[in-house]
Amino acid sequence: MVGKEVKMEGFMIKSYLHRFGDFVKDMEGYLQEGKIKPKSKINIGIESFLESLNSLFSSSNIGKVIVQVKT
Repeated sequence: MVGKEVKMEGFMIKSYLHRFGDFVKDMEGYLQEGKIKPKSKINIGIESFLESLNSLFSSSNIGKVIVQVKT
């Protein structure tokens, strides 16, 4: 990877799988306290499908993209 100048970030999940219970407990607390909030973009109507699909492949998408077709 160094010879090709490739950048790789992250961690190996198997190395920390034994701590998954701690993660769940901490995240549950953060969600209840309102420290973490999910981000989503809701588009109303089937006519917004193409706009929603295109946002998945551009930088305009943050979080989940939802197309609401029935109220």
